[in-house]
Formats: sequence, structure tokens, C-alpha cells
Amino acid sequence: MGVVTVAWNANAAPRRYDGHAIVRIEAPQPEEIAALVSAGAVILGDRPGPDSVHLRVPPQAKAMLAATAAVAETLVADVQPGLDAERARLALVGPVTHGASFFDDFRDLAAINAHLDALAAAHPGITEIVSVGTSLEGRPIRGIAIRAGAADGPSLLLTGTMHAREWLSTMTVTCLADTLISEHGADPAITTALDAVGIIVVPVLNPDGYVYSWEAERYWRKNRRDGVGVDLNRNFPFEWGGEGSSGIPEEENYRGTAPASEPEAAALMAFILAQDTLVAHVDYHSYGQLLLYPWGYTSTPTRDAAEFQALAEAQVDAMAAVHGRQYLPLQGSELYLAAGVADDWAYADAGLMAFVPELRPDFEGPGDFVVDPSNIRGTCEETLAGVLVLAEWASEGLEPPDTTGADDTDTTGQGTESGPTDSTGESTSSNADTTGAVTTSADNSFPGGEAGGPPGDSSEGDGTGGSGGATEDEGCSCTTEPRRGPWLLMLAMLGLLRRRRALTLRQ
Repeated sequence: MGVVTVAWNANAAPRRYDGHAIVRIEAPQPEEIAALVSAGAVILGDRPGPDSVHLRVPPQAKAMLAATAAVAETLVADVQPGLDAERARLALVGPVTHGASFFDDFRDLAAINAHLDALAAAHPGITEIVSVGTSLEGRPIRGIAIRAGAADGPSLLLTGTMHAREWLSTMTVTCLADTLISEHGADPAITTALDAVGIIVVPVLNPDGYVYSWEAERYWRKNRRDGVGVDLNRNFPFEWGGEGSSGIPEEENYRGTAPASEPEAAALMAFILAQDTLVAHVDYHSYGQLLLYPWGYTSTPTRDAAEFQALAEAQVDAMAAVHGRQYLPLQGSELYLAAGVADDWAYADAGLMAFVPELRPDFEGPGDFVVDPSNIRGTCEETLAGVLVLAEWASEGLEPPDTTGADDTDTTGQGTESGPTDSTGESTSSNADTTGAVTTSADNSFPGGEAGGPPGDSSEGDGTGGSGGATEDEGCSCTTEPRRGPWLLMLAMLGLLRRRRALTLRQ
């Protein structure tokens, strides 16, 4: 399918992590973890569990670690040799062929986007490149829509790389797109799935952070807001600002100044609400070998807890049958409370069944985001089994989730506060014009469809999220009190319309 030259600068001088260790702490006390984080330690994984936590501990925090009462096991004594080996290996890759060898190693953003283009060019009858929106630094957030059957059939959304350092999620989601497209017509299970269900695949939701993790800081997690970044998976409006998110910009789970303040999160929201056939969203992260589902912000189960658990168990059983890897299905909050997360928003406000696979490795071994590339194909194969389970579920026309949420939940999706603001207090957003209307583009339709969704629905555009969001010269206005903006009310209205259409679709 063609050749592209590696675009990243292998000769740049990235940040070094000499002497940083990865440790596992058993049964940690919150105050112990807080003290270590204040000394420079970093929690690894999106949602650390209550029984054990993985930390990357810099040399200056090791004395504090030794003084804690927690039981700590060193998994990796020094991460830098592994980073050096990874960088040296990638520097030798040379031109990348868009064929089977594409998944021999990790690929940068230019190669990922070129691979999507090559897939679309080779399979024009069932694919189309889609635009989700634009990042803070102006990079396109791109995906590929796959639709072999009826245009008005149900569809799934698969996304990756919300967190920049989780490169295995990038390659896994890209590999899922490649396998589904290239094996349609050859593999009976894939053919059956794609003839019944559309699938949209977006490998890199955080392109700015992903590029930065390649060029400057391998362990970078957030987007690139003001040089400190916002954790996109704490920036969604539903229950924004709650436990498991931080108001301190330098912390890894910094939630931003307001709900959906970041163009990447706002673009994903608008894109989802513009797709009126969506029934599920799967957002791939790493690591831990888990399969999480809402709620993340509260320990109260959702009203669809039984269906979530049944669907999760069916997926992990299918995944384990491929390579024997065991994934644990859990309500997200059983690990760690996390407010403002994408899966809670997708379920509560967009009416979708939402899952978060935490990919290899598990928590028992020397876990890290830096993994051997031999994991790429195996992880892709086992996660594909989970996708086929979801596709079968979606094709059966089952009842949609009950999005009324927990008894004490604000189901408008506006959380406790709403709407990004600039320094004047006026509402701003990357996906709204001065009237508060969501911006649209024709790039977002399924193959053969009209802009904004399948054929026959021209009431909404694609919700691309605009061109990069607010970039105030004043920098991070972290003390600005957010106010409700008209764009958020518009998104809520679009969500209500989308849920009503989903009810009709799946009855």
C-alpha cells in the first residue's frame, strides 16, 4: 500500500529519566501516595487500584519511599536504558511500508495518518477518512469509517491515544482498523460483523501530546496546553471537577480550567453527538489488562450495571481465548474514583455503552508504557475478539442503556460547573461560533452518506470541534471561575436528539 518516510527527529535531545525506578506499592495509604507525588513520583496508569499502585519514582523521591510504611517492590530499577533502547531501535526503522510489516514496531503520527490514507485508498468501497476536529496546536484528529452494510445500521466508535505516552493503544487501534478492513470478505466473523455494524476508528485523539512524547518527553501524558497540559480524560463535562481529578496544572490528572476547555475533548464530544447511529464507544488505554465501564466518578452502580458486566465478561472471555491473556472486567470506580472521564460522559450524555480497555501488560509484572513491539499484534488480535463481541451485541438490536444514571446524578451532563471561559468571563469553545452553534464539515459522513451522519439525516454536521480552541495570550487562567456557555447547552440538546434517534434505531 505504499511507503512513507519516518517523520520524527530521532536526533533531537529528549528528556532523560536516569535513575527513575518503577515500583509497585501494596495497600498504599492515600497520604503516602500524596507525599510521594509531591516529591516528584508519578502514578502510572489512568486509574490506579486500591490494592496496589505503580509509581515512577525519581531519585530525589527514593528516600521518602524508603521511609514510608508501605510495602514497595522495585519492578524496574532504572527506566532510562529501556528508553535508550527504544529510541535507538526506532531510529533504525527507515522507510515504513504500509503492509504487514507496519505493525512490527511503533509508528509516529505522520506514519499513522499515512496508513489510514493508504487503507482508505485501497478499500474505497467500504471506507472513508473522517475528521474529528483539530488539536490545540492545529493538528487534525483523523479517523477512518468502515461501513460495508446498511448506512443506517448501528455503529461502534473505537479510539486511542487520549494519553500521549500510551503508544500501545495507538498501534492497537490502528491495527484494529487495518485488520477489519483488509479481512472483510476473507474472514467470516469480520465480514459478518461489518455487514451488520459500522465501525469508526480514531487512533490518536491527542496528536499534540503524541508528537511531544516521541520528540521530547516519552512519559508525557496530557495535551500541550500552556506547556503543562490538561489530562483530556478528566476534562469531560459530566461530573467534571470531582474526586480523582486535580485543579493543579502540574499534576498528571489536571482537569483544566473548565469542562471541555480543551479542543480535543470538545471535538470528540461534538463528533459523537453528530453520529446518530452510534451505540457504543470503546476508548483504549494502557496498561493493566482491565476492561472498565461506568461509573468512574462514583461507586454507585449505573442502572445498566448488569448489562455492562455481562457485556464486559463476554468481551474478556473472547479476548482470553485468543492468547490466554486475562483481562479483569470492573466498574471503573472499583479501582479509583475518576471524575470528568470520557466513558462516563459517553454513557450519561450520549447514551452509549462505553468501555475502557486497559491493554498489556498486567499489574503483576514490570509494567510500563514502554513495551516490546512484539506485543502489538498479539494485543490487536485479542482486542479484535472483544470488538466482534460488541458488534454482535449491536447487531441484535438490544435495548439501549438507561441514561438516567444514579439516583443523585445530574443527567444533563453539565456536572457541577459548565463551559470554558476566557479571562473576561465570556464563554469560549473551539467547537462553537459566536452563535453557539456547533461547527460542521462534510468529512464526517459514512461512505455514501451525507455530511454529519448516515444518508437521510442532514439535521446535524460532523461537529469537528473547530480549529484549535481558545489559546489566550494570558496563558493558563487557572483561577477563572467557569460559567455555563451556550455551546454546552447546544451539546446537551444534540445529545437528547441523538438518544431519541438511538431509541428508534434499536427498538
